[in-house]
Amino acid sequence: MKSESRRKPVARTRSRQASLYLKFGLALFVLAFCLLVTEGLVRYAAYRAEEQRNAQWLEFLSQRREEKSQRPGARLALNDIIQPSKYPDVIYQLSPNMEMTFHGAHITVNEDGFRGPRVAKAKDAGVFRILGLGDSVMFGHGVDDGEEFLQVMLETLTNECPERRFEGINTGVSGYNTAMEVAVLENVGLAWQPDLVILDFVRNDFSLPNFIVDAPTDFLALDRSFLWEWFTVVSEQDGGFANPMQPAGRTETGGTEDDPELVPSRYAHMVGHAGFRRAMVRLHELAEEHGFVLVVTTHRYREPVVTETCQALGVPLIRGEEAVNAYAQEHGIETYRGSELTVSESDPHPSAVQHRILGEYYAKLLLATGAFD
Repeated sequence: MKSESRRKPVARTRSRQASLYLKFGLALFVLAFCLLVTEGLVRYAAYRAEEQRNAQWLEFLSQRREEKSQRPGARLALNDIIQPSKYPDVIYQLSPNMEMTFHGAHITVNEDGFRGPRVAKAKDAGVFRILGLGDSVMFGHGVDDGEEFLQVMLETLTNECPERRFEGINTGVSGYNTAMEVAVLENVGLAWQPDLVILDFVRNDFSLPNFIVDAPTDFLALDRSFLWEWFTVVSEQDGGFANPMQPAGRTETGGTEDDPELVPSRYAHMVGHAGFRRAMVRLHELAEEHGFVLVVTTHRYREPVVTETCQALGVPLIRGEEAVNAYAQEHGIETYRGSELTVSESDPHPSAVQHRILGEYYAKLLLATGAFD
């Protein structure tokens, strides 16, 4: 009897302990659940706040562009007409729905954010689509709408093949490198189902673009707590907003950095010869996957790595300088810069004259190869 009486208090004690452990565990679970829900709410609030700041920036950008366009003597700069892209490797893109004077030329950007007339994504039967990838030369820096070499190509092809219907999508943006151009095609351009993709190479295709943006916030990251940061980090923001795009900075030679060791780590894969090759390999893969013809053009610069990469991938490389040099010789042009081949003495971009030379030359060469058969 005594042993049974001793066991009962022990059993009651253990029962109370088990009950306490259960309550404690339940309390911890409820606390953890509440913290998890609160973390989610704080992340969502941070996401909406960032969205609002971005929207405020785009509105400010539009107003600034409009004000500068109406101010006598004011000139729009590249950062007036671009906005951050939602695709990290595209970095920035043209702001859609713009019509303005940019570097002395009349520029129209359609609602898709590409220069020129809008092309519907749905493709009619029998239409041959050409999509241009490039930077300021493909974009047509310094020349009016319709004078870019891609538009000249379309005009030439239509004249030579009146029975065919050609459409062009110019995705070029000043400052782009090859990796960005391929990212534009992969993330956006493929929706237009191109039959021919032309990548126009310029020397700065190895380098950082003109502008870079802060690394996008990963609101699903598991290695940080937005709730903890909300409690511990004192925000420096005053409720306003800042330009998310920052100049990439210039090297001693005047260009942007092309050394993967010296650029922000998130951009290292995009620059240098290795970045160019990597992008070209991906572009070649996309051509095989989606069945479009791929051609690389270049109007003036010849880099061995470009020739070698194109040869290794079996991609045609068309050197437009052959036609440009022939024109210069025929017209007695001895100095390239400041001649009728460039926008001005201070601006070496191809002029409307050179764009016409290039567009006609590229079109006729491609016609000769049977690319449109």
